[in-house]
Formats: sequence, structure tokens, C-alpha cells
Amino acid sequence: MPVLGRSRLRITDETLLSREWCVFRNLVHAVYREARHLGPLGDYQARVTVSKGSLLTCANRCRQERLDLKSAKLYRLTEKATNTNEVLGPYQEKTGLTLDDLILLFKLPNWRQSYGGPKWVTIAETLGELVTAFISVLE
Repeated sequence: MPVLGRSRLRITDETLLSREWCVFRNLVHAVYREARHLGPLGDYQARVTVSKGSLLTCANRCRQERLDLKSAKLYRLTEKATNTNEVLGPYQEKTGLTLDDLILLFKLPNWRQSYGGPKWVTIAETLGELVTAFISVLE
């Protein structure tokens, strides 16, 4: 069974690996699907906007790729993935957002109600822990 500690997630039973892999792919999809709400100032479909800084380029990319990020297209591209980079890659290529960027994104204070925010910071941090756990087991 996977063990979730305060700051570490370990995959301890390799017989459950395919189950955790499925959860991992779904979690990546969910986090980047939420990140699609990032946009540049003036993007009226965005639920959080930026006008400068390191996330501005990513905001423009999220605006352009919003439909793909919402759909299952990227999720399906990762069906045959065998490592974390193959799962994260399509999402990072579309958005420019790394795992660290996602945490910064969800920490932005101007999220509209019911989007982003502190709960997604925790989810993105957990995703980072899961990546670390998979790297130690698979790669």
C-alpha cells in the first residue's frame, strides 16, 4: 500500500504499481486541467490572471491551449507512458508549467471563488511527492 507521511509518499508494494500509475496519470491530468484557468490580464475566460512575471508566458500558453487542457486529449497521449517525464511532458509542453510553477500558480491570491487556491497547492505538492516516489521506484 502507498504510505502518505507528512512530507514523503512512498510506493511500498510493487504489485500495486499499476494502480498508483493510473492514479498518477489522473492526478497530473486534474492538476493541469485546473491550471488551464490561468490567463493573461484581459483574458475573460481565465479564473486567475497575471500581467507580468514568470507566469505570464505560461498564462498565454494556457489561454491558447485551454480546450486541449480541458479535454482528455493529453491524458490519452500518456496511456503508454513508462516514466514520469512521459506523463508530465505533454502537459508541460502545452503550458510551460513545471511542478514548481504549479505550486506558485495555485498560491496566487486572485483566484476566483471555487477555482485554484490553497487546496490546489496541497494537491500540486502531493503530485510532486508522487513524482519523487515514482522516480525512486521506476527510474
